[in-house]
Amino acid sequence: MKRLPDEDGFAAVEWALGLGLIVLPLVIAVASIAPVLDRLSTARTVAAEAARAMVLADDWADGEERAFDLAQSVARNHGIGADEWCSGPGRDGCVSVEITGTTPGVLARGGEVYVVVRIPAPSVTVPFIGEFASFMLQGAHTERADDYRSFPAVRP
Repeated sequence: MKRLPDEDGFAAVEWALGLGLIVLPLVIAVASIAPVLDRLSTARTVAAEAARAMVLADDWADGEERAFDLAQSVARNHGIGADEWCSGPGRDGCVSVEITGTTPGVLARGGEVYVVVRIPAPSVTVPFIGEFASFMLQGAHTERADDYRSFPAVRP
């Protein structure tokens, strides 16, 4: 069998193209999934813990204070620093916690408390280079106040 003269070196070009166009984007995609799932799990955990703290409180104001403190503590345990928090809900690029309920401002038996946590997540993580183009994730949780729980007596 006679070899054609101009076919030397094609394997190296195919190897480089295969590695650069198939394997490298696949590695980047796999590396980008883990931080997003971690932040989504963090948002859901923060929302669940804040909602639980809210329904166990004596009143709405005390519950909000406890919920925000607990939310920051849980987020800190998941690697989110105090500098990443918003002063209020609705801003992109920072962590925010929004608490509403069946009757906002009133914590009552059988009432539900809704907590929504918005948290930034990196969309693309390139190994050894960094993160690019973050977007917002949302975790939400609803907690019902016990129908038979007792609240402190309100004295005039």
